Amino acid sequence: MIKAAVLQAPISDRECLQSILPNTDELCQWAKNMIEQGRSEQIHDKLFFGSPITAYRLYSLTSKL
Repeated sequence: MIKAAVLQAPISDRECLQSILPNTDELCQWAKNMIEQGRSEQIHDKLFFGSPITAYRLYSLTSKL
C-alpha cells in the first residue's frame, strides 16, 4: 500500500530565475567576480527575495554549467 508520494517539478532553479529576474546575468557575473577574488562568502548588498545570499550560493543558483 502506498502511503505517500513526492512530486518533483520539471524546472531548474536557473531556468526559473532567468525567467523572473531581469538581471540574472549581472548577478551571476558579480558572484563569479567575488569567487575569483577569494570572497565567495561575501553577502550580496541587496536582498535576494528578501534574504541575504552569499556569492557562492548565488553563483551556484544562477550559473550555467
